[in-house]
Amino acid sequence: MRSIRYTIFMVTIAVFSVVYFGCSGGSDPLLPGEVPDGTKVLVANSLGETISQINYAAGGKIVQNDIAQTGQAPNQFLVNGNTGYVLNSMSNSVLSFEIDTMTVNFEASVGAGKSPFNMAFINNYELLVTNFIANDCVRLNVHPSFTGDRVIATIPLPIGAELPKDTGVDSTNGSPEAVVIDANTAYVTMANLDAMTYTAGGPGLVALIDLPSNQVLSTIETLGRNTVGLCHDPYSPDKMYIISAGDMDPATWAWEGNGKIDVFNLSSKGITASIDIPAAPFEMIVAPTGIAYITDGMEGKLLTMDTATHALGPDIELVETPGDYSFASGLAMGPNFLLYALEFNNDDLIVIDTSQGNVIVDRFKMGDGPDAVVVIW
Repeated sequence: MRSIRYTIFMVTIAVFSVVYFGCSGGSDPLLPGEVPDGTKVLVANSLGETISQINYAAGGKIVQNDIAQTGQAPNQFLVNGNTGYVLNSMSNSVLSFEIDTMTVNFEASVGAGKSPFNMAFINNYELLVTNFIANDCVRLNVHPSFTGDRVIATIPLPIGAELPKDTGVDSTNGSPEAVVIDANTAYVTMANLDAMTYTAGGPGLVALIDLPSNQVLSTIETLGRNTVGLCHDPYSPDKMYIISAGDMDPATWAWEGNGKIDVFNLSSKGITASIDIPAAPFEMIVAPTGIAYITDGMEGKLLTMDTATHALGPDIELVETPGDYSFASGLAMGPNFLLYALEFNNDDLIVIDTSQGNVIVDRFKMGDGPDAVVVIW
C-alpha cells in the first residue's frame, strides 16, 4: 500500500497491509492456478484515489477499474463481512462502504494532519489506527449506527528523550506505521526517523500497547533500522516478524540494502532470531507452503524466505523493465495457494502460484498507483 512518506517525502515504500479471507471453494478439486467462482479481488489505487475490482465467475474474470472513489492517498484495505474499510493517508480518514454495491456508509476523520498509516480490528466494530505524523494511535468506532465523533480514544506514543538516537542526531520522530493486535495487546512499529532528514535516526522500535487501559506498556528496540512492518504468522500463531527497511542516503533517497527481519515470540515478548535482508523490506506474507514473500522498496521484485530455516530463496521479478519507482506495494493471499502482488509503477496486479514454483499465472492492469489489495473468497 502506498505510504504517506512516499507521498510527502517521495520515499518509495510500501506499507504493512495484509488480510486473509477464506472458505471452501467447492467440492471439486481445483487445478493449479485455478480460481474458484465467487472470488473477488479489491484494489485501492493510491494515485488515482479509486477502487478496482476483479470478479471470478463462470470460469472467467471481469476486471473493472475506477468503480468507486476513495479519499486522498488510500493505502490500506480491510474487510469485515460485507463491509470494506479504506484508510486514506492524505485526507486523514477511514472510508466505510458496502462491498456489493460500493455504497458509502460513512467517512470518519482520525483528526486533521495526523496522516494515518495502518489499521487493525480490535473487535468487529472498533479499529486501532496508527498516525504517522501525529505520533499516536486512535481507537475508531465503526459501528454503522454510531453517531458523533468516532474517535473514542487517543493513545500517545513515546517522543523526544524517550526515543533512542544515533550519535549526532538532535531529535527523532517516532513515526508509527504497522500494527498487529494479539489478544489485549497492540504492537506498533516506530520507524524512529531523524526529524531533519526523515531517514533512520536510531534503532527501530515496537511499542506494546495495553488495549484495556490504552497505555503504552513498553517499547522493544529492534535489531534493524527504520522499522516499518509487522507480519503475524497465521500458521505459527506465537510468531510475529518485525520488518525494518534499513538506512537511506538522505541526499539521494537511495536505499543502502541493510534491511532486517526480526523473529518475535508473542508469548515471551522477545526477539528469538534476526535475518539480514540485502534489500529494503517493507511488507511480508506467509503462504500455506511455509514460504514468506517480502516486498522490496529498492526494486520491483519479491524476496522469498523459508520460515522454518530463515534461509532466503530465489527472488521473483515482477516486471521486465522496472522504472524509478518500481516496487511491490501490496500483498494478499488468495485461494488455491495463489499470491496477489501489486507493482506500483506499472499499475500491475500479478498473480503467483506459490505451489508451482512461484510461476506467474496472471497479470491485470489496475488503476493509477495500486497500493493495497484484499482477496475475498
